[in-house]
Amino acid sequence: MKKNLLHICLSASEGGLELYSVRLAQFFKNEGFKSLFACRPDTFLSKKAKEASLEVFPVQGRDYFSLKLIGQLSKIVKENKIDVIVIQRLKDLWITYWVKKRNPQVKIIGFNQMFVDYPKKDYWHRLIYKQIDKMVALTQIQKNSLLETLPIDAEKYEIIPNGVDTAKFTPVASDNDTRTSVRKKLGIQKSNELLVGLIGRFDRQKGQLEFIEAIKNLKTQAPHVKYVLVGADTYGEEPIQKKMEPKPQTNNIAPVTPVTPPEKKVEEVKVEPKKVEEPKVEEPKAVEKPEHEMTAAEKKAEEEKAKVNLDSKSWGPEEKKMLWSEAKQKCDSKNMRLPTKKELLQIYQSQGVFKDWQYINYWTSEEFVTESVFSGKKSKVWTIDMSNGEGTEVDKAENQQLISRCRKK
Repeated sequence: MKKNLLHICLSASEGGLELYSVRLAQFFKNEGFKSLFACRPDTFLSKKAKEASLEVFPVQGRDYFSLKLIGQLSKIVKENKIDVIVIQRLKDLWITYWVKKRNPQVKIIGFNQMFVDYPKKDYWHRLIYKQIDKMVALTQIQKNSLLETLPIDAEKYEIIPNGVDTAKFTPVASDNDTRTSVRKKLGIQKSNELLVGLIGRFDRQKGQLEFIEAIKNLKTQAPHVKYVLVGADTYGEEPIQKKMEPKPQTNNIAPVTPVTPPEKKVEEVKVEPKKVEEPKVEEPKAVEKPEHEMTAAEKKAEEEKAKVNLDSKSWGPEEKKMLWSEAKQKCDSKNMRLPTKKELLQIYQSQGVFKDWQYINYWTSEEFVTESVFSGKKSKVWTIDMSNGEGTEVDKAENQQLISRCRKK
């Protein structure tokens, strides 16, 4: 008898992880399984799941812990007699932990398509990850890396590499006209010109900025090679497309060019060794707003936001990953200091005032000591996750390397 599956992905982004979660759910549906899909409403993921004719359950609630979200998912599991929950985003395990508590018969399968930067083997992560019955990794190299960072036993891992639909991605004669048309829009005129593409959502971890730097060095060595970047900024995270767009006097890279292949529209960054004129940008017209007397709470919020905005000049540039002691020493050498938890939370709450912050953990200046009967004394430091504003204790002895930013004293 085939199992009833519930695929859960609470991401609001638009990338490969989200698309894969829909395709996997669709695959199981086509194989005759009851394959349901739970995601946040009115998102890219919700739209794609509906387009795939999946039975979609919109759920709401914040990440990590939400009684509302736990209740909604538990109800779906119970009413649909779910046997297996499939997780694509490991952050969602903090929610499914409580769902499984209510439904202990349910199996949990996790898919991990990325590496984990630092160890997650503290008490809380061991508790949360214990619920996983199987973890899928893409390669043996990734599995070996995850064994070092995640509290999951080796026997629970399965290696399933990503596949390619060769029927879809193998060029055929009927594609020639489309290929010629798209290459022409990109300025590729000669048949002997080679087009190199980098496809994926725009994100620091994807390496598009480094790709552009490499192109500068190849212009004279390989003038017959042209380059194209296909994608869009990651929803809800640091926008980097503006940093990829050209300044003709520095790198001669052409601006973003909209290209529309059949049945799909994408944004492509066209890259050529030729000069282009800086695109003109019209100043946005002011929009008159109706007069509104602000409440005391609104005034306070505006004052706090303005305070953070005015304070932006007091922050130094982002530093590479390093130990906490190294970050502290780096700030001292600049006659600056590491920020406090409160200051980093102000940045998080500033709603995008600081566009160049990455959505990961940052060091704070706040160190402390804990003591217990089992582990004795431990020196720890607070970090702040800029994706959700939550603080995490980091044990100095674990020698974790995180990104830091110095602030004026």
